[in-house]
Amino acid sequence: MANSRDCNYRFSASGTSLIDCTIVGLFPPFKCIYLMILQFDNIAGFVWTPLFRFVDNKQKFIETNPIGKNYIHYPKIVQPQLEAYSDEEVEQLMEALENEDIRTRALLTLAVTTGMRRGELVGLMWDDIDFDKQIITISRSVYKPKGEEQRIKATKSVSSNRTVYIPESCSRILYELKIQQASDKRHSQGVWLDSGFVFTDRYGKNISLYAPTRICAEVQAK
Repeated sequence: MANSRDCNYRFSASGTSLIDCTIVGLFPPFKCIYLMILQFDNIAGFVWTPLFRFVDNKQKFIETNPIGKNYIHYPKIVQPQLEAYSDEEVEQLMEALENEDIRTRALLTLAVTTGMRRGELVGLMWDDIDFDKQIITISRSVYKPKGEEQRIKATKSVSSNRTVYIPESCSRILYELKIQQASDKRHSQGVWLDSGFVFTDRYGKNISLYAPTRICAEVQAK
């Protein structure tokens, strides 16, 4: 039927006139379609003509990306403005904390005086606190993947690794918490988990990542 790779193929299209079409220069996918369809002699002409008109007219390149940045305008993301406690509100919170248990007092006092993130508070360990120099080294955080247990990771960024100074009042509260933990351990009947975390439940287990938010809301609601 064909003398060479570049020859013309001729076919009958159910009574229509013969159509000459060449496969020279076609992209491989079109060559495959062309050669496969040629095996069937009863293909109607109205199928062939649009196909090769498409090959002839549409086999072109576009110079620009139609969905590029010049065509799509993304909406600007407006970050909500954070509202910090005023000096008066901080004073009121400190007064309210005097009636709370030592765990709540230590957690919220540390949060207010240092500005530590929630995950950093939950991930804080006793080895991170230098009571003599009254400093805290922040080098880890806690996060919780959806549907999984919470995990420990490095802080949010390299600049998040830092040393913060704590006032003497905060240092005293933390030391009081440490004494309370030692008492809880003695009375735990051997079930205490010696995890080394600063903020734990009564059996030494690290508190939930969401506990600081819940505790703060409970204190504010009183």
